[in-house]
Amino acid sequence: MLRHPVVRYIIAIVIGAGALYLAFHKQHLGRLREELTEANLYIIVAGTAVMFLSHLVRAWRYKMLLRPIVKHTRLFSAFRALIAGYATNNIIPRGGDIVRPVLFSKRENIPVTSSVAVLLIERLADLIGLSALTGTIVLIFHNKLELEFPSLSYLTIPLAALLFLICGFALLILFSERKTKSVIKFIGRALPRKLRTAIEKAAEHIEQGLVGIRKGTAVPVILGTLGISVLYTASMYVSTLAFPNSKLLDVGFIDCFLLQSMSGIAFILPSPGGTGTYHYLISQSLAILFGVPPETAIAFATLTHASNYILTTAIGISFMVADGVSLTSMKSIRSELPPSGRNGRPVHAVRPG
Repeated sequence: MLRHPVVRYIIAIVIGAGALYLAFHKQHLGRLREELTEANLYIIVAGTAVMFLSHLVRAWRYKMLLRPIVKHTRLFSAFRALIAGYATNNIIPRGGDIVRPVLFSKRENIPVTSSVAVLLIERLADLIGLSALTGTIVLIFHNKLELEFPSLSYLTIPLAALLFLICGFALLILFSERKTKSVIKFIGRALPRKLRTAIEKAAEHIEQGLVGIRKGTAVPVILGTLGISVLYTASMYVSTLAFPNSKLLDVGFIDCFLLQSMSGIAFILPSPGGTGTYHYLISQSLAILFGVPPETAIAFATLTHASNYILTTAIGISFMVADGVSLTSMKSIRSELPPSGRNGRPVHAVRPG
């Protein structure tokens, strides 16, 4: 029941709407309007441009992860597919998990199952990065968290330890051939049946490639993950400068790592494009931990989210249209991913029309 797309979409809408209500229901609308109109939109867009640089680094990391399987792929193809996937996620939660590998495979004429498998490995790298970052943030802001949430003070150190434990476990999975194969199958259970079957059938095909991934791309994965984190944080920091004469100017670059961590959690939650969850977690973090007035905090969250959402969706959909894919063809995209044949060979991407 919960796996039905309509049910999951309704749940995502309810979560997003509920989070939006929590973020906005106590706001002074007059002051909020003033904050929105006084903000420098050029700086907000500049912050979004820095975020797009982080997307470019993510596309490069994906390309490097795929290199042991397919030696030569184009960075721009990976970037186009990434932005198209984000655009789809902004409208259909988790829809980008299908659009991204399909578009990339179509442009590069490579097995789509290999592209999906590397995407799952990339998720492990993201888990490592987010858990390590959040654990570090908990330690850095330990005193401030205890001051603002005294009843939870005894949980901060165990929470950090748990996060580092998750990070270590994910690293073990990433660099263990047997465990990686098991995780790919486990994660694949949440995907559509045809795609899941194709991935499981392709596990044998990509097993040799995974050995190469571990031996040949450890450094690119580390550098790429660090680059993504730093650029995303820089995007947050640049955007704080869009609110002159406000408490946001007191939020430093290191503080923005905390905002990045909260943003990562917001986008993990099943809400379309982080709508609502991002607004609530970012505004609450700014207001509670950094003393930013609530109207300024929610204005920051609203403008940074809107800028990223609008530009990503517009650019991503233009990429999809150029590659002959539309949101209404999502169902047909899934039909392009039949299970592997009896000979065990992987499913190949459909060529562009």
